[in-house]
Amino acid sequence: MSAFSVASTAQASEIDKGVKRVIVVLTGTASYDTNGSTAAFTSHFTSKVFGMRVLGVTAHGSDRYKLELIPAASYGLSPTIKVRDAAAGTPMAEASSTADLSSHSWTIEVLGT
Repeated sequence: MSAFSVASTAQASEIDKGVKRVIVVLTGTASYDTNGSTAAFTSHFTSKVFGMRVLGVTAHGSDRYKLELIPAASYGLSPTIKVRDAAAGTPMAEASSTADLSSHSWTIEVLGT
């Protein structure tokens, strides 16, 4: 299984007691894994990742790929991120296992502790 890489951290701030919001740039994998790839947030949080939302995407045409976070067991630090393809034969089906997403970057907001 490959993993999404956190290319950079744009901002980190505490929004409530112990709950942090981190804005990061996430780079796709060269070969997408069926059922998603992991994204490790161990350098940003100490115990849990609750969810995320996409703030932006780069590379022309990248908006066809939508990210979906699947929480790890007990909201652990390495959730799975599935990629949905808005242009697939069945709209919003999971991206093809051969999809090269390495030229795509998403700016995402992640919440955790």
